[in-house]
Amino acid sequence: WHPASMPFLAQLHDQHLSLNDEASILMEYKHLLAWLTKSFCKEVTLETYPITDESFEKVLAKIHKTDCPWILKPALLNNGNGIRLFRNLAEVKSYYGQSDRLSGPHVLQAYLQKPHLWQGHKYTMRALVVVTTFGGVWLYPHGYMNISALPYDFKMDPNLRKKHLTNVMLDGVDTHIQQLSTEQHPDFNVLLPQWQSIIRKVVSAVLSVHPNYLHPKAVPAFEIFGFDFIVDEHKRAWLLE
Repeated sequence: WHPASMPFLAQLHDQHLSLNDEASILMEYKHLLAWLTKSFCKEVTLETYPITDESFEKVLAKIHKTDCPWILKPALLNNGNGIRLFRNLAEVKSYYGQSDRLSGPHVLQAYLQKPHLWQGHKYTMRALVVVTTFGGVWLYPHGYMNISALPYDFKMDPNLRKKHLTNVMLDGVDTHIQQLSTEQHPDFNVLLPQWQSIIRKVVSAVLSVHPNYLHPKAVPAFEIFGFDFIVDEHKRAWLLE
């Protein structure tokens, strides 16, 4: 990026901010990203399943980890809306048997019980990625951490979501998390190459489905994506969404 030599020509319009919606939604929507990674690079995520009102019985029947906790996220909602925590698979099955549950596509993901902690608190990390039709894919070399307001322990309590989740908001309520730059993380030099590898695999997966995604266009275009990661006790980064 550099200043334009003729600033009067440096105009930004909607057409510059859209690559290929059909391809981009594979990274934007949680259930489509779950399908993408499961199909092409399942090693980058924890055990994850796209799940719908029609497929939930078939999906749950395939899962062998019955005693571990799970997290269920609505695929089309953001800001922590509708996220549910379960102590085991039986609770997930019970939830799907309720007539008043939230319908629509979801993502069911194994809950990481032993995350790396920041001063005793759980945290997640956000990486910012610029995808372009004129200059490839760029990862900003620093991101930020969302740090839970409550100290973490390994006991799963679905009613204490602020201990287990790091969203800024949960169903419209401020969670009072702390945000810090990843520059303050003592092991970020270990995590950054992992970010780069995972993002490269995800974008390559998108290109496997849409080979022309990043081809040059008459009008240059770009989009900005946020990739969320969690780090386990062994300092391995996992893609969340």
